[in-house]
Amino acid sequence: MRRNLSGLSDEADFNPYCLLDQALCDRETALWNSENPRGAILALDLNPDDGSVICTEYNSTSWYFSTLEDPWYGNHPVSGTREFGYERQADGSYDFYVRGVDRMDSYAMGALASGFGFGDSFSFADQTWENFQQNLADYINDPNGNTASTTARVKPKVAWRADFDSVEDVLMGKKEIKSLDGCD
Repeated sequence: MRRNLSGLSDEADFNPYCLLDQALCDRETALWNSENPRGAILALDLNPDDGSVICTEYNSTSWYFSTLEDPWYGNHPVSGTREFGYERQADGSYDFYVRGVDRMDSYAMGALASGFGFGDSFSFADQTWENFQQNLADYINDPNGNTASTTARVKPKVAWRADFDSVEDVLMGKKEIKSLDGCD
């Protein structure tokens, strides 16, 4: 799954960072394809705004990407982190997942996304990750290459949109974290 991210997304290309010079490209490609990609930088070709991420954590069942600013793309369109991984269930099956927390890089970017008819400024991100999950299930269920003994299915999305004014109140000590909806 990790080494085939671009093949699992219709909306985004995930590639080792090869935007500045060949030596950097070679280093990032080798690191991303290694047994431990922690520290690898990937360039994401997104529509309408590109960005880069760094693999900030890795273990045998998951990895995290965190957004960053880079010399080619500048700021990533959102600030946050995403976790990709899988969990073995009690019945022997596996759940593959994408979890994340992020927010628009700026108020202007959120307003711009809404102004272009995306409605919720995260609707494009939601579409990207829902598509990724469906493509992963289709890949697992492919009768020509499937070695899985069970059928993959996509569970309904769970999304919680934080009220960042309330988050600010928690960070400033004006409210307790348990006051935030969804933070059990």
